[in-house]
Amino acid sequence: MVFFPDNQQRANRLQQLVDSMADMQTDVKDIGTKMDEKNTQYRPAIDAILSANNLATIDDLIAATAARMTPQEQAVFEALIKTARASKSVGFDISYLVGSLLMAPEGVALTGTQAISIARWGSRMIAVKNMSNFCKAAEEGAEAAAEAASKIAAEAEDAEKALEGTGDASEAGEEAVKAATMMGRIGTFLKVLGGVGLVITLISGVIELVQGAEQKAKLIDAIHALQPSQLTTAFYKQEGTNIMNQLESLDDYLDAMPGGSDPDPDFAARTAKRIILHIQTENAAIDLGPLEDELEVQDRSSSLFYGGDDLSRDQVIAEAEQAQTS
Repeated sequence: MVFFPDNQQRANRLQQLVDSMADMQTDVKDIGTKMDEKNTQYRPAIDAILSANNLATIDDLIAATAARMTPQEQAVFEALIKTARASKSVGFDISYLVGSLLMAPEGVALTGTQAISIARWGSRMIAVKNMSNFCKAAEEGAEAAAEAASKIAAEAEDAEKALEGTGDASEAGEEAVKAATMMGRIGTFLKVLGGVGLVITLISGVIELVQGAEQKAKLIDAIHALQPSQLTTAFYKQEGTNIMNQLESLDDYLDAMPGGSDPDPDFAARTAKRIILHIQTENAAIDLGPLEDELEVQDRSSSLFYGGDDLSRDQVIAEAEQAQTS
């Protein structure tokens, strides 16, 4: 392809952003696959622990947990569980992974707030799994990507509305609002990706779309569109990495639970406390600033880096936040 003067650097920058997104989308897709594997691996252990706790089903566990809460906590908790189980696009019942920690030994003294945090962890899992599913659909082409984005966005919108109805000034209500924001975020972002065709199967052709007398303007517009999308994709990769760390930690915890392969209630309680603390910490919104800084360092490490037409750091962060919440 022939470039107008000085546009080769812009084309290189565009390709760099495209390649970065492709790599991160592959990572997110792999995280989704690992989540499927962990769900399959843990289900027999969770069923055994339910039986050891004289609980016939996961529904009995959820009901028993809700019964110990205040009315407001109960409303938020039940809404989180309901929206999680209503998500058909995920491919499995998130409530089992959530339930594994709701069965924490008595030494944990699980509070209503902690149970809600665990349920919101499930909402975060759904968002990452949906992003993973979108990346897989994108491999089939733009039409499949747009269809997947539309279905996921519709589910996310329903979940967002349901959760917003339980939000108030209480601590439990704040958790509901945060979960609603997360569900709205994934729906909006996937609409953006599906709508503009920023998907893996189109990556090789992105540069071919910009040609002619308006080549410079089109290249700059494409760079400005991809920078916030790159940051948002990095956000979901980080979310997925955090979630997988906690899912990996469930191995020893489930083994040590009553009904597990190597029962040790004290060890199970200590492990559960650590996992829940990490979940509560990571339920807070990821700061996009440090993520953007990391991306810039990575991008600038290339000898072909050109940032002459880039959005500023603050602009990238602002547009990423707007794209995730508008």
